[in-house]
Amino acid sequence: MKKFTLTFALTIIIALTTFAQPPQAFKYQAVVRDNAGEILQNQTVGIRINIHDATAGGTIVYQETFSETTNDFGLVNLEIGNGTPTIGTFTGIDWSSNSKFIETEIDPSNGTAYVSMGSSEFQFVPYAKVADVSRDAVWHKSGNNIYSTNSGNIGVGTSSPLGKLSINSPGGYIGNPSSTKGLVLKDGFLNNGNEFEIVDYSDNPYFRVLDNGYTIVGTDSKGIQMRTDGSGVDLESLGTDLAFNYQTGNNTLLNVTSGNVGIGTNNPSNKLDVYGTNIVLYAENTLNGNYAYLAGTQQGINGNSANGAGVIGYSENYIGVFANSTNGKGLYAQSFTGLAGDFHGNVNITGSLSKGSGSFVIDHPLDPENKLLCHNFVESPENLLIYRGKARLNSNGETIVKMPDYFEALTKENEATVVLTSIGKPFLSGYEWENDFNSFKIYGEPRRDVSWVVYADRDDPVIHELGRPVEEEKGTDNPYCEKGKLLYPEAYGYPESMGRDYNEMVKMKEQINASKND
Repeated sequence: MKKFTLTFALTIIIALTTFAQPPQAFKYQAVVRDNAGEILQNQTVGIRINIHDATAGGTIVYQETFSETTNDFGLVNLEIGNGTPTIGTFTGIDWSSNSKFIETEIDPSNGTAYVSMGSSEFQFVPYAKVADVSRDAVWHKSGNNIYSTNSGNIGVGTSSPLGKLSINSPGGYIGNPSSTKGLVLKDGFLNNGNEFEIVDYSDNPYFRVLDNGYTIVGTDSKGIQMRTDGSGVDLESLGTDLAFNYQTGNNTLLNVTSGNVGIGTNNPSNKLDVYGTNIVLYAENTLNGNYAYLAGTQQGINGNSANGAGVIGYSENYIGVFANSTNGKGLYAQSFTGLAGDFHGNVNITGSLSKGSGSFVIDHPLDPENKLLCHNFVESPENLLIYRGKARLNSNGETIVKMPDYFEALTKENEATVVLTSIGKPFLSGYEWENDFNSFKIYGEPRRDVSWVVYADRDDPVIHELGRPVEEEKGTDNPYCEKGKLLYPEAYGYPESMGRDYNEMVKMKEQINASKND
């Protein structure tokens, strides 16, 4: 196996400009010979360049590789900084700290078996000479002031400043008190001026940090003033156009006097618009475990309380809702001049529903544009089920009517009754249940029609859990009404104050009126 040696000449070419900046690359020339001193002509070799910090064997701060072909004189021309980086970046080399050493490694097979050809020290930082020449053209001293006439940007911690002054902290920890701070402005002992200001062309302040702890966004007549006094953050407007007001202490206030507030949208159409993909509003009382949220993945409104109200709502002229949870009412709604609740769509209740009256209201079939049709519900002290139909008797004057498969499991089947009505000319008819109570036989005049109705009382497990007695005492244990109060006081000639939730409704009215006057 042949051995190879590498002789090299290092050339650094840097254009002198008025700005002191690190080079993006520099020229490097090397002649490759074998161990006999013969030049390797027109041969592809692998070259790896290492730049060490402080000593020849110090930490490699930058490494890159080249695949080059020697010319007729065994010469290769490289641009250090434009190879294939394997460690670090060329622009990230800190030339201003410690000495730097360049090490060259060669692989004559153009593979990965590199052999070191030795190291040599840079005699000067590649851009230090330029910095010395151009410094006076950038920074000037006038009395105790130092200023720059640089027409471009100035970067601290970055070679690509994004503004007139860009400050970058290493590792992405800018502003973290336990790491590198990005910008520190410290007040003097007797400073009575403003610590920090951003002003417009006419020196009008847009942003000011005062020596008394106040921060002002905007001018003195408009905008937001922020102050830290040890108890929190106090934001208040300095002018008549109040946009946002937040105060800490015992009271927290959000006050928007004009316009709308949008969360998740930049085009709110109401006083408060909240947009989101899952739960858009969540509130929780951590002491009692009560919580409520709006617009979850399925429910529009969800309220939960261990022993109080899941949801309380009030409206003077449209919709008001009051809902209790596990130890109270499943749902209670009241409105003074409008609807207590208005649902457009299906409603599901897991539990029992109690009401004073009930009906269906639909568009009138004969005049749907101008009239409504209302029918009242059928009420019964039983949990009544009704089945009905028609049957034709055979030549023997008999027929069998089969009930649904679940009839026996759902009802008190042995107490179910059947009402028969002859169709056409009256005739005598009768019935009897089969032994399994899943069907009954009708007797009457042969080949005649009869209509039938079955009445049955529910007897399934759910009705045993949720059913209530027909008559019960009022009291503190009764979820509907306590003793001495009425559900419908005015219907019996009692004053409104005798109503079950009169005191609660008065409090809600007072709260609404108070908020209107604020």
